Amino acid sequence: MKHCHSSYRTWVHYRESKKVGVDIRRFGRGRAKEILKNRVIQQFSSIEEYFKLGYWTGDEFLPNMYYRNLGLRTEDISEAQDIGEEDDKKKKKKKLPYCEFRGLIVTYKIFEADRYIKKKEKNVENKKNKYITFVTLGYEDGKYIDLVIWGMYKLSRTHSISGEGFVEDDNTVPWIRVKKVHFERLEE
Repeated sequence: MKHCHSSYRTWVHYRESKKVGVDIRRFGRGRAKEILKNRVIQQFSSIEEYFKLGYWTGDEFLPNMYYRNLGLRTEDISEAQDIGEEDDKKKKKKKLPYCEFRGLIVTYKIFEADRYIKKKEKNVENKKNKYITFVTLGYEDGKYIDLVIWGMYKLSRTHSISGEGFVEDDNTVPWIRVKKVHFERLEE
């Protein structure tokens, strides 16, 4: 744990270790080790620990993180093949599972959309974006969701994301095609 390097944020490694029974207080680094030694003197909330250590030692996940299924919603799908065909597009309706979420960012990656990805996208407005941001969120211990957000979003200073979207499942791992998104900082 002391020398773990990955694209995941620090809290993920500590929470997964805690889940399998590792005493994560033994693995504090630098300032975190000093804070954990003096923990008897000073009690921190989970969010305060998150900001001081990069993870928290409590048994519960951070408060107000969730994934809620909102049932089926109708989506208008444009059948235009190219952006220039907007006037000729036909609309058809499709019912898809819809959800709302709020979670801590596990990892993210910005990807330049190529013509193959744009061809699969049905929304004409999204096809105009040059980039896609892929995000993984944690909302409970061991529970993660993948988001696909059209556009470029640098999330290195963002802690949490909330929003709504359609749940897609292409016989692989379910993911959320985000319709509304809010980037948030956690409050101490």
